[in-house]
Amino acid sequence: MELEELKNVWNSFETRLQQQKMLEKVILKESLLSKSDKGLSIMINYGYFGLTLIVLGLFTLIWVIFQVADLTTLPVRITLYMTVVYVIYALIQGIIGLLKLQKIDLSAPIMENLQRVNSYRIYYNKQVIIILLGGVAVMVITIIISYFFTKMQAWQWITLFGALGVGAVGTWWEYKRMYQKNIDTIQKSLEELKELE
Repeated sequence: MELEELKNVWNSFETRLQQQKMLEKVILKESLLSKSDKGLSIMINYGYFGLTLIVLGLFTLIWVIFQVADLTTLPVRITLYMTVVYVIYALIQGIIGLLKLQKIDLSAPIMENLQRVNSYRIYYNKQVIIILLGGVAVMVITIIISYFFTKMQAWQWITLFGALGVGAVGTWWEYKRMYQKNIDTIQKSLEELKELE
């Protein structure tokens, strides 16, 4: 009789242990999905914010072109048009990147999401290089044209180089703190979820 009771107690204990392990697994899975969802939401919201700034910048540039077109020399107008082309390219790439981010569906299979995250990472890294090189080219040409074809005052030069510094720091912050941190969180969480399965 005692042996039978001991077996029953043992089976009951083993059942509870299995239930607790399953509960811990469910809690861990929910925590990982929550982390991924938070990182994804931050990146999508930041993407919309960035697109809004780009569109505002584009409209401002077009307004400037129409306001001062008669007052500027040909090299200055060429710089303004080149900047518009650069901003339009950044806008298009921002939209494509946002669409790629929105394809990541955390309710979809994990392998599918890992592929989408990797695809976005590769796309983003390529675009960062292209946009940075394009930005540097636009700034160098702007500085050269400003030096040779306009009579800029000291405060205008300070503003120009200040904007360049702010742009460099902002780009570094965006890449390290916004992009890399969140995409690494999403990828790590998805890999842990894959191991759980």
